[in-house]
Amino acid sequence: MSDTKQKLREELVKYGRLMPERNLVVGKSGNLSVRVPGEDTVLITPSMIEYEVLKPEEIPLVNLEGEVLEGKTAPSTEKIMHLAVYNARKDAGAVIHAHTIYGTILGVLGKPLPPLIDEMAIRLGGQVEVAEYKLAGTPDLAQNALKGLGDRTAVFLANHGTLCCGKDLKEAFHITEFLERMSQIYVISLMIGKPNPLPEESIKFEIEVYKHLHGMK
Repeated sequence: MSDTKQKLREELVKYGRLMPERNLVVGKSGNLSVRVPGEDTVLITPSMIEYEVLKPEEIPLVNLEGEVLEGKTAPSTEKIMHLAVYNARKDAGAVIHAHTIYGTILGVLGKPLPPLIDEMAIRLGGQVEVAEYKLAGTPDLAQNALKGLGDRTAVFLANHGTLCCGKDLKEAFHITEFLERMSQIYVISLMIGKPNPLPEESIKFEIEVYKHLHGMK
């Protein structure tokens, strides 16, 4: 096992254990993956192993077609969705699928999250859309998630959870937490009254900043 892959496996364990600690998932739900630099391969958390007891050596390595190259454990059943992002988005270095409370509420409602505060569009790329529902672990869900994600860093999965990506695991995890915080603010705002979105000119400016930061035209 190379030093790079070992370090990435340790990072997956680290952030995997933070998932239930930060109330982003319960039990064995959700999954994380990271692209191996310089290779067309991905390390992804295995299926049906709790994060608290997950060991680095239990994390399988797959190619971009989903074939297992290293490891004796089965990759997450959501590997198709993760790999769809990596194949379509060269800027994605890590992907996290979570079952957050407020993000899942918006997915269940089929309600997109508009830019509400300064920084949101810069970090998420604009309004967070809701991907059309399809059964978990299927190619159809992967394609719907990819369509809903577009060139942004986050998407809600209808009646399922959230999907976020970043240049590395640290960024993908922070985006997952940030999305949940924005979702919580939006849901509570809807309960109290009618939320005021950011002015259109501010949204356009922040999206341009986002595109510049991500090397997009």
